[in-house]
Amino acid sequence: MLKRIPPNILHDIQTLNEYTATSGKESTLTACSRSNRLFTAGAGGGDGGSVESLSCDQRFGKAERKMDVHTHPHNPSAVGLLPSQADLAVTLSESKTNNTKQISCISNKESPLIVCSEAKRVPTQARVNEYVDHEIDSGEFYKSEFHRKNVRKDFNTAYFNPQTGEKVKPSDEQVLNTMFGASVQTIKEENTKHEREKLCKYVNSMSGTKKSVTNKCKQMLSDNKE
Repeated sequence: MLKRIPPNILHDIQTLNEYTATSGKESTLTACSRSNRLFTAGAGGGDGGSVESLSCDQRFGKAERKMDVHTHPHNPSAVGLLPSQADLAVTLSESKTNNTKQISCISNKESPLIVCSEAKRVPTQARVNEYVDHEIDSGEFYKSEFHRKNVRKDFNTAYFNPQTGEKVKPSDEQVLNTMFGASVQTIKEENTKHEREKLCKYVNSMSGTKKSVTNKCKQMLSDNKE
């Protein structure tokens, strides 16, 4: 995992953030390495809920794909920077295709942190297929026992300061504000207490953080009547 996001990549991430803040659409960049230097070798835009992962643009010459960054819009209907199950499947797939552990980061202008997931190893195709097969493409994604049990086994998670690019050790509250973004009130209104508790356990697994995040999450998602 990176110790720091290089300034040139951080600058390009901030450009993506501005685009998403203005358009409400996701955007992405791919960072590749040549002569031990990381540089942006591909960028593009998507729609309000997805964006295509890119390879190293051959116009920049031969280079090794190392990471990608994409944005999530900041709005009440979007769950902050919580990595989607599709995000994780793509990171594993890119690791297999490029035969090197890939890093995938998520950002937006309003988030207190940038969150990055790194494959712990180059996976087998069978493992990639398992993540694809277990994707839940609906509002009940948090019910996936497969992801709760396996994400920590297959991914390292790290958080970075969006102004400096430095790797940080965030508080539980910072992690949750990053993962939920503007969606807290929507989650409270649309889910029962039991569903919110399951979501908190899922977020704890997906965020790679300590168990205290689960308790803080339950407090944050309480409707104040419980």
